[in-house]
Amino acid sequence: MSDSALNQAIKAIEGAPAQYTSATLVLLVATFTADIVGRIAKSYMNFPLITGYLIAGALLGPYVLGVVSAGAVQHLQFVNNCALTVIAFGAGSELYFPEIRNLLRVIGHQAAGIFITTVLIVTATIMIVLPGLAFFRGYSPACVGSAAFMLGTIMFARSPSSTLAIIGELKCRGPVTKVCVAVTVVSDVILMVSYAISSSAAAIICGGTGVDALAILAAVGSIIGCFVCGYILALVILFIMWVPLPKRSIPRLSKYIKRSQMRGLAIVGIGFGFFCFANWLEEFSMEEFEGRRIAFEPLLVCMIATIICGNRSRNRRKLGNILHKASPYVFMPFFTLTGAALNFASFGTSALFAIIMFLARLLSIAVGSMMSARFVTKMQPSHCRLLWMTL
Repeated sequence: MSDSALNQAIKAIEGAPAQYTSATLVLLVATFTADIVGRIAKSYMNFPLITGYLIAGALLGPYVLGVVSAGAVQHLQFVNNCALTVIAFGAGSELYFPEIRNLLRVIGHQAAGIFITTVLIVTATIMIVLPGLAFFRGYSPACVGSAAFMLGTIMFARSPSSTLAIIGELKCRGPVTKVCVAVTVVSDVILMVSYAISSSAAAIICGGTGVDALAILAAVGSIIGCFVCGYILALVILFIMWVPLPKRSIPRLSKYIKRSQMRGLAIVGIGFGFFCFANWLEEFSMEEFEGRRIAFEPLLVCMIATIICGNRSRNRRKLGNILHKASPYVFMPFFTLTGAALNFASFGTSALFAIIMFLARLLSIAVGSMMSARFVTKMQPSHCRLLWMTL
């Protein structure tokens, strides 16, 4: 490394604490503002709180008022990882098999029906739209079709964070809510498998390369690894929940932090550590294995961990209460940062394409959910009309 590069690295390390401190202070101000905007949106317009958080974040972000700079958004990614840890743990803790055993058939048919209609409708829509885009001109129909199929599988993705935020805010309970959460979790598994297949096919057809056995093996290994890591993480969480913490074990901390909060901090810390490990492993594998990545999906791993904990431990309710109490403090900064990251300049250039994709995805969810509910699982008509709106 040259002297100039070394000096730049030293300056970057020295300036990092100040940058993180400044970004954190800005986030606190933005989160306080977002809380006010969220309450106003809920009181006067009957919007969910997270809608207000997103609006406030977008207004305060680098592309409108600039209160939260692009650099601050980048430095605060660790906040997003902490938030996603709590969100993923919360999603997994909601799935208690004795309660959803009678709904497993409904959940499977819903996930399969929505996946099939999403891939078919969105892929067909994209194949009509893509040839008109300048980027895809000159590509063969087979290449356009494979790219459309890959984008169609991506559009199947669900949002556990939004789902749990709305469920928690409205205190939803019942069979529709249980199916909604379960389909959201199952969709992540389906998405990982389908994306691995579709992206490999697109690379072969558009890139003109042969079948990459190592890439397919890495994708399969990643899926298996998610379940293995989820099981190991579940054992760690169960150990944390089992370890007795006497009231006077840590006298100074016990005045300010309850034992349940200590367990919660430990559990979130373990989950955050896995997020960091997964990011490092993906970057390391890309460098060492010539672009082939080994990617463990941290959200899926954390959900699997708490699914196992919730169904194999008597501390299910205690774990659920810990995560439930942490959720409000997580959603505000998470959705504020998400809003701040919205780039309205790029949206303006692709607004028409985005609107078309939104409508196609909405139609595919409605058709897949209602057909599965009505003709396959014979759900109640009221559930058929409402379920697709939750997905």
